Formats: sequence, structure tokens, C-alpha cells
Amino acid sequence: MKISHSWLQEFVASGLSPEALQEKLLLLGFEVAAVQRVGPGFANVVSAQILDIRKHPNADRLSLCRVSDGTGEFSVVCGATNIQVGQKVPLARIGAKLPNGRLIQDTRIRGETSQGMLCSAEELGLAESDVNGIHLLDGTVSLGRDIADLLNLSDAILDVEITPNRPDCLSHYGLARELAAYLGLSLRSPWEGLDLAEEGESSVPVKILAPEACPRYVGRSLRAVRVGPSPGWLARRLIACGFRPINNVADVANYVLIELGHPLHAFDQDLLQGPEIRVRWASEGERLLGLDGKTHLLDGQTLVIADAQEPVALAGILGGSASSVTDKTRNVFLESAFFQPAIIRKAARRLGIKTESSYRFERGSDIAMAELAGRRAAELICRLSEPPARASRAHDEYVKKVPPVVIEAGEKDINGLLGTSFSPERIEGRLRAICPRLEKTPGGWRLPVETHRLDLTSAADLAEEVARFEGYQSVGSEPRTASAPPVTEEEGRYAALSRLRRHFASLGFSEAYNYDFVSKKDLSDCGYPESEIESSLVGLLNPLSSDWAFLRPTLYIGLLKNLVYNLDHGCADVRLFEVGHCYEKGPEGSERVIERRFLAAVLCGGYPSQFHWQKAKNRPLDVYDLKGFVSSVLPFDFEAGAQARGFLHPKISCRALWKGSAVGELGQMHPVAAQSWGIKMAVPRGHGPADLKAIWFFQIALDELLGEFSARRKMAPVDDLPASSRDLSLLVDEALAWRSLSDEIESVITDPAEPLVAAHLVDVYSGEKLPPQKKGWTLRLVFSRQDRTIKDEEVDESVVKILAKMSERFGIRLRE
Repeated sequence: MKISHSWLQEFVASGLSPEALQEKLLLLGFEVAAVQRVGPGFANVVSAQILDIRKHPNADRLSLCRVSDGTGEFSVVCGATNIQVGQKVPLARIGAKLPNGRLIQDTRIRGETSQGMLCSAEELGLAESDVNGIHLLDGTVSLGRDIADLLNLSDAILDVEITPNRPDCLSHYGLARELAAYLGLSLRSPWEGLDLAEEGESSVPVKILAPEACPRYVGRSLRAVRVGPSPGWLARRLIACGFRPINNVADVANYVLIELGHPLHAFDQDLLQGPEIRVRWASEGERLLGLDGKTHLLDGQTLVIADAQEPVALAGILGGSASSVTDKTRNVFLESAFFQPAIIRKAARRLGIKTESSYRFERGSDIAMAELAGRRAAELICRLSEPPARASRAHDEYVKKVPPVVIEAGEKDINGLLGTSFSPERIEGRLRAICPRLEKTPGGWRLPVETHRLDLTSAADLAEEVARFEGYQSVGSEPRTASAPPVTEEEGRYAALSRLRRHFASLGFSEAYNYDFVSKKDLSDCGYPESEIESSLVGLLNPLSSDWAFLRPTLYIGLLKNLVYNLDHGCADVRLFEVGHCYEKGPEGSERVIERRFLAAVLCGGYPSQFHWQKAKNRPLDVYDLKGFVSSVLPFDFEAGAQARGFLHPKISCRALWKGSAVGELGQMHPVAAQSWGIKMAVPRGHGPADLKAIWFFQIALDELLGEFSARRKMAPVDDLPASSRDLSLLVDEALAWRSLSDEIESVITDPAEPLVAAHLVDVYSGEKLPPQKKGWTLRLVFSRQDRTIKDEEVDESVVKILAKMSERFGIRLRE
């Protein structure tokens, strides 16, 4: 926000230079991006007094003036008719430069010497015309004063970055209030010098039909207004702060906006139907032609200001063209209201509109400032209208009082949070500066928070204010003792996710981070039909581009884009994983969006690497590798039937089950799907002889599994004694799944009385030499004792028990 240094000084006389002020603001947490010096456009123009006026001997319309600037007397030829002896006027001395580039020289006009020039307001750049002749100065002005300083035309503009949590500082008064509290200086009240003569009631009734969105609306009628250009001082201030002057009514609204921080809007009262003002929700399909020249289609979630027939403004965002103030306007209705921030923020995003008004309302305005801002604007409009306009009394509809926020805190609260030892008097002084209504209590202080401080809600906020005003350098850097609170459920989930990420990184994966937004084409390429995209997926009302029109329903899309990027750059050994959220619409008739967390990965290339020096041992990744990676998370069960909309190959994919429920899917990418993404299978690889033959994916829902993954692991010491192994050739039923047998063996491993520590399936055989409906497995069993070397007799005994158990449970027997 652009802040005028001289304007700021009118509220708090700090005496600080712009550079010193920049340092103070930085200490308060407001960075000043730039300081720009601005000047009047002229130089060497001073105050002078007319001592004598004589008629020019050679020209009927010129006069010879003898003037003094306090250091000498000069003869000046002048053509203005409004000059008199004794008046004080601006004198452009020899060598002066005017805004139009003219350089004043000692010259002769019609035979008479002119040692300077008496200036009009137009010649000084203070007005657009010189109908009033020479610009006359106040009679009490001392001679020889620089006109730029005298008229306060030299200034510095500070570009201050206001943080989103401090909307109360988006004005000159708001920033001055902050400085006054910090520096301990007096603050000039905006009420000071405010003189508005009110007569009669406003002729426009106000009805608030949406009090939950607009708890306060202040309206006022201004009669006999003369709309025209703003005076030079007002226009210059607006231009310096980045606003374009329009007319005196619109300019006053903008002036009060940057002075007090409260947005206003002016209507041509004669163009309001009724006339009447209604604050209501828009009807579906209503339209409004805005001041931006665009017609906006409205819905039932948009708050509007309407007359008796139709909307005339988007509440807190944009005025309507049909009721705007023009040169023909004679009666003005002035609006000053308070709107709920969330309502304005959502409407502005939905409609794609950003204005100075919406910028402030969506961050939060001061509900107590509504009446004062309206009164200040009415006073200025009436004064700047010639002849002066007349103002009615305010129509203040305050239908829903906002309860004050009250914070209680003590010395121990403040010092405990900061790790400091500030005295109670020191803390109280800082707190009273931001909350003058502070009350002492037996335990400390009770603070009814001022309505403009929307950021103060707890004792921690007060501690931050004390630290900010005292200076963060006063807060020590020594570590302080602290008790660790119990781990919350959310913290436990976060820790589990961190472990999951580290786990996959240890398996050779790289983590991918992708945006949550996808395009309609991306969804189609992943097998989502048009009907499902429109009915079940979450679309954005105001997407930044067509590529970000939907919230992603799967992590596959982002990982696919990562894969394509790698393949295009010659990298075909890819292992990427991502942990992120996916979205879908809630039950029909509900506006709720279901958000779930998933783990997904994409793999292709060789295992472990196509660049290994033992290339003969390289092999492409296969479905067993994929299952191994998924099983490393948790011991899932698997069954055929992945539902991936044609994205995964129906014959080389399956579902992952946990406790009987499907929680994910895994498999090979379908060649047709790969083709739709521009991936060519069997593409020569960057630095190896092998071709890209398969792309593997898996995706697992994590929300229900994080508790399982975060369960405490049981750790066992590493065996330092030799182990013994036995390979068993088994004849098993063709329908038997390895998972069923491994679960049974696991029960033996967990039995502390048994020496079995591991079991591995090392070979699978099927062929003509086996009985029908049978297959051969080679099972390697590993035995060990932690306290001593295991004996062969113990191993043999354990093998017999295991074979008996497998035979009884599954009908397994040794192959002959």
C-alpha cells in the first residue's frame, strides 16, 4: 500500500524522516519495499508581497508590479486582474523552472524589464485552469518561503507491505495509530475538525434482508451536489497513492478509503427505483452491468445491494453502471457498511473480480468505522461541492451487534510465552497502548479488544504484541525448559506419513510433489467417462486455467506427467512415489467434498539398474516386484479385479485388501492408456540396450491404514550365531496361495519355543511330471537360536513339526 509521509504526519507528528520511518515500520513487522520522493514539478518559486502596481506604459492589459521576497525588490510584468497592493503571491524568480518546462529569465516585455513571474495555480500545476488569476497566499505567510514547502507539495511515498492479518493498517490513520502506540505519541482523532451540518432524514429507506452477511449498513442522502473535478490537493494525494481522479464524489470515496481504511460507495439517488436500498442475496440468473463494463451473472451465494427492482451493486466488491454518479447527478446516496469477510472473499473469487473495496472487506473491516467513514465522506463532498451540498442524518441499520472479544492474561502468561522477565508495569504499558480500555484484575489484566484488531483473540496474541513493541531483540535466545505435551492424533498421523516417506526413499524411490488440479483431458486420458467427470468429480468455479479445472480424483495423473517428463529426457529407470489428497463429490444433494489421502507410485525400467556392471543379472521390473513394494508397507492380501477404468491392464492387475476390505490397486499400465499419454512402449533407452516394456502403478488409500503403519515395532537383536537352513520340495494344490501358507508359517516364527526365524519361497514349478491340479514349491526354512548354536537334531525335529502342520492344514506333502 502506498502511504504519503506528509499525510501520515497529520495524524501522528513523529518528526521522523521517511528513511527513519521506514526503519520503525520494519521493526513493527511492516516491510517498506520502496521510498519514492515526489515533488511539485517547479523550483525556485517563493512567497512575495506586492508593494506597488503601475499601469504598463506600452500595453493596456499589463501591469508593472514591484514585489519583495524579503531579500530584495523586483520589477515584474503581470497580466492578471485580481492583484492588489499588499497581497502575497507566488514569485518565480530568475532561474525558476515551472511544471511545463518553462525556464524564467530576466526579459523585457513591451519595453519593460520583468525580473520574474507572478504565478497562477495553473502555472504551478495546482489546477487545470487559471480562471481566478494569480494564486493568492494567506496574508500571514512570511516572505521568501518556498512555495512547495508552504503548500506541502514535497512528499515521500512509502510502499508498505501490510500482512494479511492486519487489515486495520490498510490506511493512513490505521498505520498512524500503530505508530502512535509504538512510539508513545498522541494520535489525532479523525473526528477532530469534522463539521457536518445535517438536516432531515435520509429519503432512502434501508432494509437488511441478509443480516448474517451484513450486520450494519449506514446510508445518507446528499442533496444539491455539484459533480465536477476535485481540487488539486485531493487529486494530488490520490495520484500519489496510486488512484486515478474521476470526480469529486468518487474521489472523496477513494480518499476516505486510503485515509480511514473503510470502503464506501456512492449511488445516484435519482436512479434508484423506489427509491429504496435492500441488502439481500441475489436470485439465480440475475445479472448486473458493473462499473468495469462487464455483465456479471449472479447466483444465490452472491450478496447484492438492490433497489426496489434489481441489483445496483455487488456488495463490498463493485458498483453497478446503471446507478453510477455522473456529471448530471444532483442527489447522492452514500453507502458505508460492514460485510462478512468470507462472503466477500468467496463472491470475488467466484466472479473473478478484485477491487480495492473487496481487498479490504475480504480481510476484515472495522464495523465501528462505518458511521465515521460515512460522516467524513459526506462532510468532504458537501464542502467540495459549489455551492455546498446538504446532508441528511445517517440511516444506521445495525441489526446484528458484534460481541466484543475479551482476553484475560497475566504477567506469567506473557513472560511464560516469551521466555522473558518483563515487569508488570512494562507489560501493562504496552497492552494499554493497543487497548486503552484495559482493566486490572487480581490475576493480571482484562482487555476488551478494540473492534479494528481482528487479529487479537488470545493471550498468545497479546504476548506477540508485547514482543513486537519491545523489540524482538529483547526476547532472549537461550533455550528454556518445556514439557512435551502428549502426541495428538494428527501429530501421530504426521509422524506415520514421515516414516512412510522415509521407507520408500530407502527402497530407491524419489518423492514427487504435484498440484491438486488437473484438466478435463487428463481425466479422459485416465479412463474417466464424460458423465462421471461432470457428475462425480469436483470442478473449480473460477480456475486459473483450463489445465487446472478439476480437483484430482487420483494421484496417477501427476505421476504420469512426471513419468513422461523423465522418459522424454532419456531416463527410463523411474521410481517415483507421492503422498497426497484426492477429491470427489459427496452424496447427491450434498455440497460436501470428500477428501482422502493416498499413496501412489509409478515404476518402469530394470531392477536394480540397467547400468549395473553385471548386466547379465539385470531384469525388467515385474508384478512380483510391485507386490513386494506394496507389501513392504503392510502385509496386504491380493485378489484379481482392479477397477481402474481401463487404466490398468485387466489381466495384469489386482486389488490390495486389508482385513477383507479393498484399500488399493496395483498393476501394469494398459498399452492403450500409455498411447493416449504419448508413451511408446519398447522405446530405446538413454544409455542401455533394453527397451521400455512395462509401466507399473499402485495406489493405496492411507486414511484407514496410518494407525496400522504407525504401530510400535518390536525390535530384536541381530543374531551373532550361525543359522541353519533346510530346503523342502513340496507338492501343493494348484489353488493354494502363498499368502495362506506364509501366514501359517508366521505363526510358527512368532512362537518363542520354535527355532524357525524365516521362510522363503525360492522356486515354483509346474509341468507334466506333477499330478493333476498340483504344483511344486521349493521352501527354504531358516533356523537359529539367540543363546547358542542350534543343533541339527533341533532343526530336524522342527522340520517334522512344520511338515505335519502344513499337511494337516493344506494337504501339503514332500515331493518324491
